[in-house]
Formats: sequence, structure tokens, C-alpha cells
Amino acid sequence: MSADFDDRAVSDWCLEHLGCPVAEHTFTAGNLSVVYGLRLADGREVVLKIRDDDARLVACTWVQRRMWQVGFPCPEPLTGPLPLGRKVAGAETLLPGG
Repeated sequence: MSADFDDRAVSDWCLEHLGCPVAEHTFTAGNLSVVYGLRLADGREVVLKIRDDDARLVACTWVQRRMWQVGFPCPEPLTGPLPLGRKVAGAETLLPGG
């Protein structure tokens, strides 16, 4: 993982906000944010996006949630942007097939 976010910090964040620690780190990606694919100890597969805080992120999460609720094929937001170190993180479901 990146130097700013060790395995323990990410797993602790997932335990606090998703109710379960990380069992496996499956991928890392990203451009404007750091993106981690994670398998939680309960078997859920999630994507964690870590980025600089920005007021627009709350609105983006709201729009994505509404799109998901009406059946648009996008990941379900599991959290809004929440603090992780000096950044914010948001979690969403992993969609199979990329």
C-alpha cells in the first residue's frame, strides 16, 4: 500500500466504518485517488477510494447512491467520504468484470 496508508490503518478504517476488517488486498489502482480492492473478513469485496478532501465528494456520493437505487449499473456506495489520516476515504461495492 502507499506510504501514507499502511495495511493496519486501512483495515482499522474498514472495521470502524464497514463493520469488518480486511482479509485480503486484491488490487491497487488510481489516478486522482488511491484505489484499493479489498476482500473483507466476511467475504464482501469492496473498493476503497482515498483522496484529498473536497466538498463535492459528498454530492458525488449522493448522486451515485441515487443512480444505484434506480438500477443504474454502478457500484453501491457503502460510505460517504470519511476521514482516513489526512485524506478522506469512501467505500463502494466491487462490480465484477471491472
